[in-house]
Amino acid sequence: MQRSLTAPVKTIGMDAFSECSALTSLNISDGVSSIGDYSFAGCTSLTSVNIPGSVTSIGRYAFSDDTSLSFVVISDGVTSTIGDYAFTNCAYLTSVAIPGSVKTIGNWSFYLCSELYYLNISDGVDSIGDHAFFYCRSLASVTIPGSVKTVGEGAFSTCSDMTSVAISEGVESIGRGAFTGCTSLTSVTIPHTITDIGLGAFSFCYHLTAIDVNASNPNYASVNGSLFNKNFTTFFQCPGAYAGTLYFPSTTSSISKEALVHCIYLTAIVVNVSNPNYASVDGVLYNKTMTSLIICPQGITGAVSIPNSVTSIRERAFLDCISLTEVIIGNNVTSIGYGAFYGCSSLTSVTTGSSLTSIEAWFVSCTSLTFVNISYGTTSIGGSAFSHCSTLTYITLPSSITTIGGRAFSGCTSLKSVSIPGSVTTIGDEAFTDCTALTSVTIPISVTSISKYTFYHCTALTSVTSPDCVTTSG
Repeated sequence: MQRSLTAPVKTIGMDAFSECSALTSLNISDGVSSIGDYSFAGCTSLTSVNIPGSVTSIGRYAFSDDTSLSFVVISDGVTSTIGDYAFTNCAYLTSVAIPGSVKTIGNWSFYLCSELYYLNISDGVDSIGDHAFFYCRSLASVTIPGSVKTVGEGAFSTCSDMTSVAISEGVESIGRGAFTGCTSLTSVTIPHTITDIGLGAFSFCYHLTAIDVNASNPNYASVNGSLFNKNFTTFFQCPGAYAGTLYFPSTTSSISKEALVHCIYLTAIVVNVSNPNYASVDGVLYNKTMTSLIICPQGITGAVSIPNSVTSIRERAFLDCISLTEVIIGNNVTSIGYGAFYGCSSLTSVTTGSSLTSIEAWFVSCTSLTFVNISYGTTSIGGSAFSHCSTLTYITLPSSITTIGGRAFSGCTSLKSVSIPGSVTTIGDEAFTDCTALTSVTIPISVTSISKYTFYHCTALTSVTSPDCVTTSG
């Protein structure tokens, strides 16, 4: 079914034609001034739309979930705003030209337009909203004109086929995660007008070799393709394809939280010895006093021995260090941040220090981990501590352990035997769920509580010895 909306129609109201699943094409005649919220949402057979220049606003969700829509004309003269979510999930939309008469491209306006490969944003557009083109994975390139002052948070996130972006002089702000996950992007140049770049704006860009900055920019600078502020006191971003050694000058006093995330070819970090804030040993970054391990470069290979001066290991410090094979944790480490060793897929051996009182979810999905030696002094194995360490065959639990937490060893499909020491009193929910190679378990007399699903789906388990004094069972 085709539909033409002609004069004297001026306004198309909210939900006016939503869910009209047989509507195939739409021609809105000149004179219509407003397209309301949800007005054509869910018109799953609609293939083409012509929006005339008389329209001053396109409402929220106006054409969302029109999953057959492949052709849209937004005529020059359309003013004001393309509403939030206006074309969300128009999965077959392949090209869009946005005239300069449009001032704002709304938040999430073209989200999930996964076949969109051509985008033209004309000079005159003022702002690109948060997540406006998020997951437009087929988009090959984009030029952001100088009239655009703000590129919103996540605006082009996960545009995985995008190989180039041109940011014109005049653009002032790039939002947090604006280009995160643009895995084909190879280079980007920051113009001199940029005053603000959000956290992780170019993170997870695995092929990005350089973030270059116009030399006249008063706020930012680039060294070997890495992004700093102008006076090199703050480090913002290492490009994802940066290979080799990264050098920090003596002036650097702050490192952005997302600065080194998923730089998989970075093999070492070296800090100028006169830097008063940071230090490096064997390519690993520490604070100056060597009491805190900040981050290990993801391209490091072999073993890392953490010095005894270290008392804390930061959150995600070894995240996705896929060539790391062994870690020896110093005896004075008392705290380790969340996900510190997550995704270390080649890590085969871990030795913990004597000062750790609990082991939390630090080694989740370390799929090559075969051996763990936990030193005496540790009292608790926390929830999901070794979850899905699928090659873990043996673990030594010291007699200081009192608690084994929920899902602590769930999915350890190679774990054949466990010696639970006589100090343990509680075993948590699903602690050994899906340990399909586990054949026998001896539960010591000290255990007073075994929670629900503790040994669920342990399909090889043939022998369980349990004391009479267990008082609580889930």
